[in-house]
Amino acid sequence: MTRFALLTACLLVVAGCGEPLYTIPGGQLAGPEGEAPAQWSQVPDTFQLETRPAEPYSINIWGVAMGDDLYVATSPEGANWTPYIEADPRVRVRFDEEVYPLRAVLVDDADEHARVMAVYEEKYGIGTDWVATSMMFRLERP
Repeated sequence: MTRFALLTACLLVVAGCGEPLYTIPGGQLAGPEGEAPAQWSQVPDTFQLETRPAEPYSINIWGVAMGDDLYVATSPEGANWTPYIEADPRVRVRFDEEVYPLRAVLVDDADEHARVMAVYEEKYGIGTDWVATSMMFRLERP
């Protein structure tokens, strides 16, 4: 086995045991579970999103806040985790050590999508081409 293959196998084992590691998905997020704040004022550049409560699948993701709502987006085709949300909209997010249970709702309103897209561009300083056509979810309190 090459060193690269061995390193990759070790990373997959470690990631499968819990937290997402960079772009490698993880399992259930650890930390105390709390009630989501009324206003999402301090959203880190990258945070963790957990989907599929029966068999947790978590990732590191970019997201933005707009008022009392939190949003995440992915490509128009979706990602590995989007079918999990379609099957069960219950998700959890973790900022620092606190975990918040939420419910993912697909954004299908063009005006809302455009407003969130502007927040993504302002926060990350990126072009909005990928967000403009993205599959976007609003993460609401349950």
